[in-house]
Amino acid sequence: MFSAADQAPARTWRVIVPSDTVNLPAGCRGIYVGGGGNITAVGEDNVAVLFTAVPVGVFAPIAPKRINATGTAATLMIGLW
Repeated sequence: MFSAADQAPARTWRVIVPSDTVNLPAGCRGIYVGGGGNITAVGEDNVAVLFTAVPVGVFAPIAPKRINATGTAATLMIGLW
């Protein structure tokens, strides 16, 4: 179940630089993908999942802990908080 806060517009955003070791700041609520490709996202449970063939211009409604560099070919990603 989503709360009203989950549905509110993002108030901050920043460029995501994929890293196999550096986590994103807490509270990321989604990702805009400017350059399509695969994305390896790590969840709060530390499980990495490969999202394949993510198209250009997608707002992915995921809350990743980290975007790994290994396996990620998508570019121009912006995290929304």
